[in-house]
Amino acid sequence: MRIILLRGPSHSGKTTIIKNLYEKLRENDEKNSFYYKHIGLEKDKDFEAVATYKGMKVAFFSAGAHKGLCLSNIIRFAWADILILAENDKFEPILDDYNTRFSESENFSPLPHVCIKCPDAYCKKKILDALDEVVASK
Repeated sequence: MRIILLRGPSHSGKTTIIKNLYEKLRENDEKNSFYYKHIGLEKDKDFEAVATYKGMKVAFFSAGAHKGLCLSNIIRFAWADILILAENDKFEPILDDYNTRFSESENFSPLPHVCIKCPDAYCKKKILDALDEVVASK
């Protein structure tokens, strides 16, 4: 699995960007979306979803404020080809523990594979470019 991480402060648009990207994939082909679930207390805010993109399974998880929750979802969505994950930058980087713990392991690949800072006017384009790069490398 490849991980694309959106990192930024609260209310910087991480969830909105991820949701817009999910909607864009869905509008191209309704069959691309085979799972969507609202999570959290605020309606139409954080969510998790799975869609396909050029034959690859893409998982989305927008509730990235809690380190344990993010790590458990990395494990939970390990079957996906790509995970697009949000992370609030007011917390210690989520994947530092993973990188520290497994850096001596055989075939270790530091996570995330792509980290995009939010807010950024080109955020959605950077995610699409990263998706295309993963597809091309398969």
